[in-house]
Amino acid sequence: MNKWTYRILMGLVFTIPLESMIAFPEIGTFSRMIGVLVAVSAFVCILLGKKAIKLNSVQSYALLYLLWSIVTFYWSVDIEKSYKSILTLSRLVVFLFVICQFAQKENEQIGLMKAYVYGSLFSSFSIIYSFINKQEYDFFRYSAYGFDPNDLGLTLALAIPMAWYVSFIDTSKIMSWVYRLIVPLLVFGITLTASRGAFVALLVALSFILWSLYRLPVKFKLLFMAFVLTTTLLIIKFAPVYSWERILSIGSELHTGSLSGRFTIWR
Repeated sequence: MNKWTYRILMGLVFTIPLESMIAFPEIGTFSRMIGVLVAVSAFVCILLGKKAIKLNSVQSYALLYLLWSIVTFYWSVDIEKSYKSILTLSRLVVFLFVICQFAQKENEQIGLMKAYVYGSLFSSFSIIYSFINKQEYDFFRYSAYGFDPNDLGLTLALAIPMAWYVSFIDTSKIMSWVYRLIVPLLVFGITLTASRGAFVALLVALSFILWSLYRLPVKFKLLFMAFVLTTTLLIIKFAPVYSWERILSIGSELHTGSLSGRFTIWR
């Protein structure tokens, strides 16, 4: 039963970067349906005593944050949005709980990373497909079907350190190179979204790669330089000029703009 729960969990992780692309009327997204299956399967395992509950500090803090969010509901200025936010946060806490309980071994965690990277790769291909067919989400901004480009850009940025990490621990040399080649595709996909927030997340993700270089042999440092050169040429050659113009406007937005209305909301 534990193995089945883990397999369903892998399916859920794979569909997260594809969530908005696969949806059913009056039912919801496919990933939400799998999420329900995971939660039910995990509950049955625990109920039958097939899995002992072990709470770690991360789960405890997440649970406390959820409880605090529920308390703040009573003085919220927007009850409806707060209610939706609490529901979303509750799902995330359950998701975190299932991962911590059913993916405790290193190979299981690596399996989840691979699933997320594969899902992100499909989303990146979808962005590139939209770009090739000139299916703009907004003015020279591209995204996968059903996705907001800002959300999708952040989703892809999370996959970059995972892909890089997995590329060095996979036992297959061919697959190791596949994971490394996925990184430029993810970077290109993020650039096409023209999301400033996703670009900042991309810089953080790339810093993980930079941090790992000092521990690697010279050949991998040369590999990284080749990766940077290839990605740069790819972006210069194919990415719309507007994408870079919007991304590079981060500084001016911070000083004189409103970050697309975010400052107004925060105030």
